Amino acid sequence: MALSDEVIRQRLQLLESYVQHLQGYRTRGRDAVRSDMSLTWAIAHGLQLSIQCVLDMCHYLVADLTLEVPATSQEAIALLRDAGVFPAVFADTLVQMARFRNLLVHVYAQIDIERVYHHLQSHLDDFGQFAQHVLQFLAQNG
Repeated sequence: MALSDEVIRQRLQLLESYVQHLQGYRTRGRDAVRSDMSLTWAIAHGLQLSIQCVLDMCHYLVADLTLEVPATSQEAIALLRDAGVFPAVFADTLVQMARFRNLLVHVYAQIDIERVYHHLQSHLDDFGQFAQHVLQFLAQNG
């Protein structure tokens, strides 16, 4: 796992920097986010980048473990769940994360500000849990 181990660790550092930046927006109230489109875009883009970073790492891990070639990120997550990288409950969280990323990317013209705000306030810790699972897997299988 040497090649992608370094890539994964670099991506985890990048993810941590994204999440730290997003943490700074948590103090903003719902009305402030709703009334400032630049702020909404910044938060939505930060969430999109963070989720994409997670999904990229999932695909790296799938390739490094020489699992099946997934057609979607959800399939990559399922493969990693089955390989013991993520518990089933957390894999479901990652699937929801991937779906939210798809909305941000493909339904960008109709950004749901309430949903963006909810993810900012309620789901940033998911990124830390992701990092913990990945690091634990690397430590056990490195």
